[in-house]
Amino acid sequence: MIQRQMKVGLVLLATVIVVSNGWSQADRARGFAARMIGDTGKYISIVLLLDQETSAKVDALCQKEGEAYMAKMQEIMQGASDNREAGLAKMQEEREKYAERIKTGLAGILSEEQIKSIEPILNGRVPSSYRAVEEGGRNALLWVLPSLGLTPEQREKMVKVTVPYACGIHPFISRSPRQQSLTDEDKKKIAELTDTFVKEAGAILTAEQKEKWQTEADKLREQWQKEREERRNR
Repeated sequence: MIQRQMKVGLVLLATVIVVSNGWSQADRARGFAARMIGDTGKYISIVLLLDQETSAKVDALCQKEGEAYMAKMQEIMQGASDNREAGLAKMQEEREKYAERIKTGLAGILSEEQIKSIEPILNGRVPSSYRAVEEGGRNALLWVLPSLGLTPEQREKMVKVTVPYACGIHPFISRSPRQQSLTDEDKKKIAELTDTFVKEAGAILTAEQKEKWQTEADKLREQWQKEREERRNR
């Protein structure tokens, strides 16, 4: 049932390599895709607040399949340098195969309920780091939650907050800025969803955890901003 529902999905796990300006940008595209693939397992683990053992399994799966995927994509780009259309068709086929492998692997690690709960995310792409700060992508407040030392009881409550939030903002933040910019209405919706997330998550945390939450999120935003500026200057 879950596999049929997710048949079209998991572009999150089958990262789109941008080649809009031609094959001369292959190296830059591979670097961007590699970063996104590297974040795939982490993002799933964060949204579901998985324990260390399960997170390690998810990350290992995504890393293994991601490396094989990137190697195959590089092979396709090199072989199709003189035929962009044929290369894109082969890349799409490989993305679908990769998605199926990840989907099968996740079914052996996560419960059916967990997979179903994040289906909207699995039907998109991992949030682009290009939207790391001002537009909400890879939201820092979400990403630092696992570092707060949540108790089992807090995790159980918090996952009921993180999953709706991540699924709610995903249609906006998973789009490539090169393909479609966020509108003012999109940004307003993200802000509303984030405000609700902060309020609900904050109610679960202790005063000490809330202080650490904000501090660590600020540090992470600064790190992402620095990384993005460095990429722009290359």
